[in-house]
Amino acid sequence: SMPSLFHQSASPEPPTAAVLDGDDRTVFEAVAQGAENVDSICLETGLDSGRVMATLTNLQLKSLIRQLSGHQFELRTPRDAGGR
Repeated sequence: SMPSLFHQSASPEPPTAAVLDGDDRTVFEAVAQGAENVDSICLETGLDSGRVMATLTNLQLKSLIRQLSGHQFELRTPRDAGGR
């Protein structure tokens, strides 16, 4: 039997690039690979800074990344969700 794509409870992982497309996916993957500020994400992705910043905001709203001090970003991990 095929595993159900909708069976989420087995995995504690947050949604990942699998549910993203377009700029969201491109920027998410750049951050996943260690690009942590707008300049490095622009270099990595070839997108202009306006698009990168809009996409970073979108990814933060989806709780996929978080902003560190200044203009640095990192992926959120499941253990981040409880803290604040």
